[in-house]
Amino acid sequence: MVMAMISSFVSAQSYSYTFAKGDITGEGDATLGGITWNVSGTWNATAWFGWDTSTYAKGIQLGSSKNSAKAITIKTNGIAGTITSVVVNAATASGGTATLDVTVGGTSTGAQDLSLTSTDYTFEPNAAGELAIVFTQPSTLKALYIKSISVTYSATGNFVAAPTIDGATPFVGSTTVTLSAETGASIYYTTDGTDPTNASTLYAAPFQLTKTTTVKAIAYKDGTASAVVSKDFTAAYQASDIADFKAQADKTDQVLTLTNAQVIYADASNTNVYVRDNTGAICFYKAGLGVATGDVLNGTVAGTLSIYNNLPEFVANTATNADNITKTAGAAIDPVSVTVTAAQAPQYLCNLVQISGVKLDSVGNKLFAYQDGDSIQVYDQIKTLTGQTVVTPSENNTVTGILVVYKTTYEIYPITVDGIVTTAIADLKAEADDVNAPTFNLAGQRVGADYKGVVIRNGKKFIRR
Repeated sequence: MVMAMISSFVSAQSYSYTFAKGDITGEGDATLGGITWNVSGTWNATAWFGWDTSTYAKGIQLGSSKNSAKAITIKTNGIAGTITSVVVNAATASGGTATLDVTVGGTSTGAQDLSLTSTDYTFEPNAAGELAIVFTQPSTLKALYIKSISVTYSATGNFVAAPTIDGATPFVGSTTVTLSAETGASIYYTTDGTDPTNASTLYAAPFQLTKTTTVKAIAYKDGTASAVVSKDFTAAYQASDIADFKAQADKTDQVLTLTNAQVIYADASNTNVYVRDNTGAICFYKAGLGVATGDVLNGTVAGTLSIYNNLPEFVANTATNADNITKTAGAAIDPVSVTVTAAQAPQYLCNLVQISGVKLDSVGNKLFAYQDGDSIQVYDQIKTLTGQTVVTPSENNTVTGILVVYKTTYEIYPITVDGIVTTAIADLKAEADDVNAPTFNLAGQRVGADYKGVVIRNGKKFIRR
């Protein structure tokens, strides 16, 4: 009898949680203080979570200036009863314009503007249902922060905790869904998007999904129903090649098939890896594949398409690994020959291109390649030109590098540029050599006797003036 009274009559309860480093490391479910919360976001680039290490100690960092969020939702069905007060300690970064709202059962309590400093924001919903903490940042690209959550709630009568839904998403092929609820409760669920009742399918054992599905569940105990919970399971799209992968909508989870695809450039940390097949090229951003420039890739790999300032990127998701990729050493990588005008188009993005017959000149501290009245910036992202300068504005040069775009501006990340020489080379005096030996420019191309600039002959660099 005493136990029955305790489970049936609840009054003035509270939940509070102060975040610690590592509590939220990605989108999906996180258990905080014994309650499961779900974290999701709408991102300007890729999802990013961290921890504020500054003296301000703002707690969990949600996004950054490079990987910012338009909106982030942290929600739970784990608090049963009437929620009377929610206090969230939150902040934005300097220059940020963002709001914080709390909804209960889908009803907003009124958004409040976030400030730079960590502040307690109080909401009084006086309602029951799913609790959601919603950050919105429509116009700025800044980090958001959350430090703590405090909830006060009360209830009278019989209440049943909402069930939980577990399973991997996105998934490749199939995923197993497991439902659970408090002892003595029966679980009913749907997979067609409708809200379940006790007339829906009775859960008896874990089940499999093979296509994108929304699972909704409800628990019943002694004739009393819980709140309805739902979880979206996304089946990865099967992309036949890089062009197919890039043709899908931003944030689409996919399985990319690579057929004799070649790594045209990989930095030492594999943060930026550019890969092309016979349909196009793409940047693998922090995908963790462990590849090197020149590798030929065959197989499949799961990931998500992310459009970062108009540049298509393959980014890792929970299903990403290199288990189904074979890597072999490849032959020399041939660039695609283009003009400056043709390079200002998406078809060559992320590819290794070569532009010949250009004039190189500087505008302020920026280097540009000019051709037929058009120009493109040569941006030293890869740092191949560190310590090098343009000897003079010079004609008839060749630029080889990775073509990228930043918002609406096309750029080349140079790998080799003929017409750029180091100061040390510029100070060298011409030496006598075998004039009949083959001569090459810095791009490795054989040149004739009329070629001016830095050349290589018999393994040595010279300046032809």
